[in-house]
Amino acid sequence: MKEEDPKFFFFEFWMEKWTKFADSVNNEVEDRSVAFKLETDITGFFDCIPHSKLLRLIYDKFNFDKNVVDLLSKCLNRWSGTADSTTPGVGIPQGPAASFFLGNLYLTEIDAILINKGLSYYRYMDDIRIYSSSKDELNEVLVLIDKYLKSNGLSINSKKTLIEALGDDREEEKIDVADILEYLNLSTLLKDNNAVKKGTKGLKKQVDPSSVNRLQIDIHDVEEQFGSSSFQVTKQTKEFNFTNDKEAKQYLEKELKAFDKEIISRVQFGNDGVQFKNLELIDKDLSKAQKEWLKIGYEYRSLLNLSDSLDLGYEADKKYVHVWFLVAMKFIAKANQFNWILTRYPASNEIKGLLFEHIEKSKLYEWVQHQFITTLAISQKLNTEELRFCFKKMKACNSFYGQLAYYYLLILQVKESQQLYASLTNSITQESDLFLKSTLLHYIDRKNQGKLSKHDIAKTIGLL
Repeated sequence: MKEEDPKFFFFEFWMEKWTKFADSVNNEVEDRSVAFKLETDITGFFDCIPHSKLLRLIYDKFNFDKNVVDLLSKCLNRWSGTADSTTPGVGIPQGPAASFFLGNLYLTEIDAILINKGLSYYRYMDDIRIYSSSKDELNEVLVLIDKYLKSNGLSINSKKTLIEALGDDREEEKIDVADILEYLNLSTLLKDNNAVKKGTKGLKKQVDPSSVNRLQIDIHDVEEQFGSSSFQVTKQTKEFNFTNDKEAKQYLEKELKAFDKEIISRVQFGNDGVQFKNLELIDKDLSKAQKEWLKIGYEYRSLLNLSDSLDLGYEADKKYVHVWFLVAMKFIAKANQFNWILTRYPASNEIKGLLFEHIEKSKLYEWVQHQFITTLAISQKLNTEELRFCFKKMKACNSFYGQLAYYYLLILQVKESQQLYASLTNSITQESDLFLKSTLLHYIDRKNQGKLSKHDIAKTIGLL
């Protein structure tokens, strides 16, 4: 930030940094002279960062203009806490690239202290790992870290803190980078923006740039599991290598059959709907189950995207509609990622009814509710009475995100010739929340210019 000509975009892509962290840790573990490890992280890291100390660091160390620091202070106070109750003076939102940047900035001083001690110290956000031949040294370092964090409004997560000897099987001590990469299904983007390699005979159709974008959207899906995308253009996607349409179709059919077996092994279909077969195991380790279902969803979307790219005509299977609703309600923190699959289904009264039903079911979880409303907006066609119903729901909604999603639905689907359009624009102009008002007026303006798309709505709300 002190450069004379700083780059406007200075957030770095998380994947490269995480892989570097993992590789460094793994190289350290291979060194047989290293006998002990210290692993720890910070309790509620993003939620507990005190604004005063963060802002003072930015002001003193980087000589920012006081007006800029004051503006950042106001923004942080607005963004902290929840929609129902802010927590002035503490916490930054978890997820955005800017928060990862500020979080790293806040820990630069402890980085410098530990690096200057010549320690084998590695950190990715609040995941800290230190290696040594001396257990006593690691005990001393842990005390130092604890004191520093407490003096800066943070604390060590005691449940995730350990100092112990490295096992004889060093492979077990490593971070499994290959497993993560396999999970992400990443490879170098193919030349000429083709998502499918051409073989000797060629394919009837190459993948156009729009389908590459759809595949890239799926990358952002999984990024949330390990860190934030920097909103850079992702130059990675899933790679397929076929010589002709027949080979691609055979691959798809084989993978879809395997997908069927995977789903059937996890859920059961009955008169009462769809239920998990292993609910007790899911509840026992919810995080593990969530990652497994995220991988299933990602792979299914990859297959559908491949079909689209080659015009093979495969659509999202209707028999799994209830499955995606089930997992979206179970893993509410990732509801958007299962809603992405629901948007792949053609408009139908059945799915429309299910969406309305789940909008009501999820009213206690505004994040989930606004995802279902957005899916309704971009995948279904609502009639006049349904739009009026949504308008009334929007007016009665106490949730900011629910209200925002309802507004977007109405902006997207209500025609200017309908009387409801006048009610909608009048409601927007009377909004007391200036941020909400200005955002919605921007979309009204884009709609009037004929430039508003379903993709705009989905992306803004967080569905894409």
